[in-house]
Amino acid sequence: GNSKRQKLETEIVLTGKIENSVKQLSAWLDTVGNKAISLGGQYMKIGEKLLETTKLYADFDDAMRATQGKLVTASTQDMAKLEEQVRSWAETTRFGAVETANAVKAAASSGWELTEIYEGIPTVMTLAATAGMDLTDATEYLNSALAGLNMDMSESATLLDQWVMASNRSRASVLDMGEAMQRLGSLRHAVLTVDLY
Repeated sequence: GNSKRQKLETEIVLTGKIENSVKQLSAWLDTVGNKAISLGGQYMKIGEKLLETTKLYADFDDAMRATQGKLVTASTQDMAKLEEQVRSWAETTRFGAVETANAVKAAASSGWELTEIYEGIPTVMTLAATAGMDLTDATEYLNSALAGLNMDMSESATLLDQWVMASNRSRASVLDMGEAMQRLGSLRHAVLTVDLY
């Protein structure tokens, strides 16, 4: 009986060791698997960020190229300086580089010259922040207001100050005032183009 008992004890010990080893191996594989999944997720996140960054750069570049197409007299150096200024505006305001580049593109598409862009975009940014609108819409509102009131870009900051003050003194929002000025511009254009003779 002693040998049977030893054999039984040996089998129990070996079985326990094997079970323990299998448990340890299973735990180790789980850990490795979880780390691989985590690492794979990190690689996916890095890949997504890389794609997002590439798209942002492409959108910025597209807007600046479209701007260059509208500013036919601008040299390569002029465009490099403008691109640097757009990045600076984006770094020092709440507006991103792509949104700022699209506002510059909208301004150029509206016929603004390079000097007008440098003068007008800071006013556009203030208008957009004040009225809670995007930069492209603010560009269109400012452009319509200047045209409707027959004002130059050099008067844009003064116009915006008066615009905000009038809004603050009335029940109209800055956006309401902008829409009124857009209509004023359209009305002025219609009146000036009527042939009275």
